[in-house]
Amino acid sequence: MSSPWQSPPFTVVSDLRADGLTDSEIHHRVAGLRRWRRGVYGPPPPTDREERHRWEAAAVVASHHDVVLSHVAAAIMWDLPVLLPELGRVAVSRIGGFSTGHSRHEGVRVFGNELSERDVTVRGGLPVTTAERTVLDCGRQLPFKVAVAIADAAAHDDRLDDRTLRRMLSEMKGWTGVGKARRMLAATDARAESPGESWTRLVLAQRGVSVTSQFEVWNCGDFVGRADFLVTGTRILVEFDGQTKYGLSDDSPREVLWREKRRHDALVAAGYEVVRLTWEDLVDPPRMLRLIAEARERTQLR
Repeated sequence: MSSPWQSPPFTVVSDLRADGLTDSEIHHRVAGLRRWRRGVYGPPPPTDREERHRWEAAAVVASHHDVVLSHVAAAIMWDLPVLLPELGRVAVSRIGGFSTGHSRHEGVRVFGNELSERDVTVRGGLPVTTAERTVLDCGRQLPFKVAVAIADAAAHDDRLDDRTLRRMLSEMKGWTGVGKARRMLAATDARAESPGESWTRLVLAQRGVSVTSQFEVWNCGDFVGRADFLVTGTRILVEFDGQTKYGLSDDSPREVLWREKRRHDALVAAGYEVVRLTWEDLVDPPRMLRLIAEARERTQLR
């Protein structure tokens, strides 16, 4: 289990002044540190983009004590997958009444939608919107597939309360993007175990291919394995291979690959055809459909 996230050791100029330090002493204290924001200094940034965004978010909170991390920033604080090329500015909201619009400041995007105290919590020592509010905000703002992957992960981790979601959707009536957020929830599947599975399911659905998630395969009463998807009405299994699983085991990659091969052979021996997809396949839907069609032909030849 990973240790809880901790805010980086920032040096905040306003805090130093409140402690009675002179400008000269403050200059000496921050010498050699990286300027994260006006009046906020700290160590060099981490290389991981999500971790760097967390640091940027912590710097924003250090310089603006009245903000709450929301949208993408909150999703990252909740360890939810954000499949965007760029994470962009740190998204924040403020507790209080509805504002007519949004605004942008130095590295910050301030959202003006109404936010209640009951929809705010703390993650890693920083104020963030609750998981439900975060998912709905992302559903309203982000591209559909990106938002569904976030919602899938939150649902898979049992972080979404249906009653709370219904209450929030009622309060968001008339807000921009609330209809898209409803469609996102309708497409959410808590059984998805990775963003790749989420996107595979959505791409197939958009092409008219119905699937059952996390399908259990049995052979003569013996459990063989669980596949990511079964194409409805067929004996075709679809597996998304993002290659991350080969680095998540304590075993050597060779041992993991050997186990995966034996599992694949067992699925085939149970009478199924297996289609393996990667991220490259997800951006080429015609290839995905062709692979499934070829698997369908093989099942007919059996």
